[in-house]
Amino acid sequence: MKERGSTLAMVLMFLAAFVIMSAAISRIMQTRAQSTRYYDFQARALDVAQAGVAHALQMLSDTPSWSTGFNNMSFGTGTYTVTVDSSQFPTSIKSVGTIPAAGPVKHDVSRTVTVRVYFGQVCVSLGKDVTIKGTSTCVGDVFSDRDIILSDGTVKGNALAVRNINLTAPWTITGTKSSVNYPPAPSGAYLKKASKKSLHSTYKTQAQAGGTSVGDYTINGTTVTLGPLYIKSGKLTIKSGAVVTLAGTVYVDDDISIDQSQLKGAYTLYTKDKMTITKSTVGAGNSGPLLISENDFTVDQSTLTPAVVYNFTKSTFTKTTMTGSAAANNLIVDQTSTITWAGIKYLDIDIGTIVSADWTMK
Repeated sequence: MKERGSTLAMVLMFLAAFVIMSAAISRIMQTRAQSTRYYDFQARALDVAQAGVAHALQMLSDTPSWSTGFNNMSFGTGTYTVTVDSSQFPTSIKSVGTIPAAGPVKHDVSRTVTVRVYFGQVCVSLGKDVTIKGTSTCVGDVFSDRDIILSDGTVKGNALAVRNINLTAPWTITGTKSSVNYPPAPSGAYLKKASKKSLHSTYKTQAQAGGTSVGDYTINGTTVTLGPLYIKSGKLTIKSGAVVTLAGTVYVDDDISIDQSQLKGAYTLYTKDKMTITKSTVGAGNSGPLLISENDFTVDQSTLTPAVVYNFTKSTFTKTTMTGSAAANNLIVDQTSTITWAGIKYLDIDIGTIVSADWTMK
């Protein structure tokens, strides 16, 4: 009798252990399935968010002043909500893609993508003149807050000046030529004059997120990844043979010098002083940096494809080929240079980098 009781007890114990193990295995499998669904929802939410960005870019291409955005626009199995902020340069597009709860996923899953974009003319003056000379060409519209000076130069597009268009043969303008009381840059249609204080505060904060280097910072002919980084009280010098890939915003208190080197990456390179680029290549493929200098910007015998240049004083291009757009208080395109408008460009992709922490359930 005792043996039978012991046997029954052992059987019950085995059954209990089996039930517990089965429940644990079932729970593990359920958790794995749920995790897989979460990752699937994240990927789908990201696709929806990126679709929202693409839709906004299309709207801006058609109507540069557009800022309405979208609210819960359906796309696939989800929705995107897009906000557009053009109050600062460059314009910011924020898109939130959401996949509603379903099955084992008990909450809505969202991904957020924010990018900065530029939309405007190829050669822009925000205060003084645009000068195109020395058999140079601007392919796209040219806008000046004051005068356009064309001497042995070509504008393959419209030439629009608030004051005068001064022409010295030979010259070519393929589009509209307008200079009689032409209004200052209308909101959204042209590059806005940005606040220097606002810009350097924004980009300095972005750069500081990656750390601070005090004093001069020199890259000697090596291949490196740079940024985000704040170079405090010093210059940034990139010497011959260097290949530098921007991995975040780089903010420099003093001059930036790039000589016979390559600069890649769709991030911002900002200096509170001067920037000089000589015999170098900037940009790669469809991505390129936003180059901002508070004092003179000079580029010679270089290729910038693509890039956007923004300068608060004077920008001078000589023997240079550029795809993108250039804006300065005083812009000079000289010595067989060509600047070709590339339309909207993604900038500051650090703002829109997709990391595991950017998805939420609500």
